[in-house]
Amino acid sequence: MFTLVRQQGHSVDGKIKDLNQFQIGFDGVLVGYLPFGEKSQIQPLFNFPHDDLDADALASLCLQAAEVQEHSVEILKPEEHSRRFYKDALAAMEADSDE
Repeated sequence: MFTLVRQQGHSVDGKIKDLNQFQIGFDGVLVGYLPFGEKSQIQPLFNFPHDDLDADALASLCLQAAEVQEHSVEILKPEEHSRRFYKDALAAMEADSDE
């Protein structure tokens, strides 16, 4: 299950403040980031579960983001090149482990 958590950071005076970005979790694991905005694209990490991001999951993310931002939100899937990179990297790791 995908979840959004507003990312926090430290200001120059050491106080914790909310950032204009979400962390995307999947089953409790950080898998990407989503900047604030009316139309925003998922920034995936290496372990992003592309195959689990179906229409229902995307709609759920839109609702979660809209609740925090207080306006409707359209979320774009990650660029397709990130998915190809992930599959190529897994294949390379498998080939390396076979040797």
